[in-house]
Amino acid sequence: MSMSTVHICIVTGQPLANLLPILQLRPTAVVLLVSERMHDEVEPFQRLLQGLDWQPRVKAVNGLPDAGVAGIRAWGERVLLEELAEEFDNAEFLLNATGGNKLMVMALAEVFRELGEQLVYCDTTHGALEYLGPDSDTTALHADLLDIDSYLKANRITLRSSKSDDEDWQERAGRRKSFTKWLANKVDKLQPILGMLNKVCHQAGDSNGLLQQPRQQLQRIPRAEFVALLKQAAELGLIEWDDASPEQIEFCDQDALDYLHGGWLEEWAYWTARDAGARDVRLGCQFTDDGQRKRDVRNEMDVLVCHNNRLLLIECKTGNLRKYGSDSEVIYKLNSIAARTGGLFGEAWLLAAQHLDRERNGRSVSASGRALASNITPFDGERLKEFSAQLRVWLAAGTAINNRS
Repeated sequence: MSMSTVHICIVTGQPLANLLPILQLRPTAVVLLVSERMHDEVEPFQRLLQGLDWQPRVKAVNGLPDAGVAGIRAWGERVLLEELAEEFDNAEFLLNATGGNKLMVMALAEVFRELGEQLVYCDTTHGALEYLGPDSDTTALHADLLDIDSYLKANRITLRSSKSDDEDWQERAGRRKSFTKWLANKVDKLQPILGMLNKVCHQAGDSNGLLQQPRQQLQRIPRAEFVALLKQAAELGLIEWDDASPEQIEFCDQDALDYLHGGWLEEWAYWTARDAGARDVRLGCQFTDDGQRKRDVRNEMDVLVCHNNRLLLIECKTGNLRKYGSDSEVIYKLNSIAARTGGLFGEAWLLAAQHLDRERNGRSVSASGRALASNITPFDGERLKEFSAQLRVWLAAGTAINNRS
């Protein structure tokens, strides 16, 4: 019979650093050392661990001092020697030295080293587990430990639904995939056309975007690229349109309106991530904060991508940002959701079919600069074409190359 293993973790506000080694090494039991400051964090993490497929035993030990090396050391010796050694007889202990403050780690590490027990540090930057005890070693961190659901759950977020999980949506989106890529590749030439298309889409729906007036009049007779766009949309059953009445279009259903009113950009981001080999990709996501269950406030994100135990949040806009509120409001909302949802290893990107920067009252307004200052990577106008390459960089390295200063 193999020896049981007990992971000892210092509870922190960023649980992924503790969770990843547990998912990879699958210990028999997990002991959570809890300071007074982390009292509110331990229960959600316990529930998460108790729901793991191999069902490790989970025990919380309160009272870990926040400061004072001597006090932390004395507390650690008592807990390890008197409590845990007796409760987990003949078990092999492993201290995760990633969580907690420096004094906690230093003091507890001394105790473990003197007792000949092993320490591990989760180096997420380099995707490695570093063993620091008697048998120093480096092990690669498995790249597939988390999917979108488990990543969010680790950050106390519950994914409630995603449009891309629907089989009917998958069939429709797959049928128009080539058209979706055509729209994205032509985004420079389609700038004025997209503005007109967004306008008639807005007129066709009510204040909630629900289709009310499917038949619409274009502002002018379509030419060249606009004709090509309308023909493809008609062939796919999205609109009724023909050369005999070129200024008249009729949206066939709600899905067609949603797609042409900006859904195409979301689908392009989705297919780009799928085709690049991302582990888990979802579109049209709704999620709630586990800490505010009674309020049941649902936040949304256009596309979520989880790969290599990291999360990418992608917001897509085909109209001018002022259509959705002020530039700062849109950026602030995305930054707030990303900070709460993405956690330690999350990153937010903003895809915009139209240019983010503009002139207003003779002054230059840099929405892209505001996005960068808020830790959001923007891809707008002609820069939208860089999205695919930058996504592949993120899949490989976990971050984008920020080439706009």
